Amino acid sequence: MRRMLTGVLTAAVVLGWVGELAAGTLKVATEGEYPPFSVVDDQGRLVGFDVDITQALCREMNATCEVVKVAWSDLLDGLAAGRYDMVVASMAKTPAREEKATFTDYYYKARGLFVGHPNTRIALTPAGLEGKTIACQKGTVQEDFLRTHRKGVTVLATETVEDAMEAVLAGKADLTLTDTLSAYDFLKGERGSTLDVVGDPLSDQEMSAPAHIQVRKGDTALRDRVNQALQRIRLDGSYHRINQKYFPFSIY
Repeated sequence: MRRMLTGVLTAAVVLGWVGELAAGTLKVATEGEYPPFSVVDDQGRLVGFDVDITQALCREMNATCEVVKVAWSDLLDGLAAGRYDMVVASMAKTPAREEKATFTDYYYKARGLFVGHPNTRIALTPAGLEGKTIACQKGTVQEDFLRTHRKGVTVLATETVEDAMEAVLAGKADLTLTDTLSAYDFLKGERGSTLDVVGDPLSDQEMSAPAHIQVRKGDTALRDRVNQALQRIRLDGSYHRINQKYFPFSIY
């Protein structure tokens, strides 16, 4: 009888925990300075592709999500410290980042490319870029690539992608290295009308940046729930509708 009672109590505790998790609130961090993925609109609201994906995932997981704006450099440290449960901020996977967080499956892909003034005559080889100043957002895979594979360049690391673009516009950098999707968003706007893509995107072998969601290190239960929700929103068309809202082509 005691063993049966213990089993009943254990089941009740487990079921209660699952119900609490399913119905609970998840705090989700995003950067808020990375259009069109996350940005603060004129009314002070966080909006963008990452925010919409977050809300779609939370609906699938039967959870209420509170999305908060966090500086890029603080995202993983804040996650590890327990200040939020997830990060949805277009973050690529690296060995150093995997030491701080558990990564889900990817939810979109982008490649690296250079942006500069039209008719820029710069060979994008290591020798051709030697002595040039290249702007990029600090703490990104783009910065890692430049410092590791283009050692002859001067890296101008900025706080945001837009700051890197502005450095080129102001003549402080010869080029910026960013990803194809943020470049697309900036170049179609008024500020980007005087810039253009320089050369071809980097190959997948050089730098491919699938974006992942992060949960606290070792939280495989939440990782699995997110992965299942990602699969469901792709199957039911929700992902496609969000994709088409921001890009006229698939980014998956």
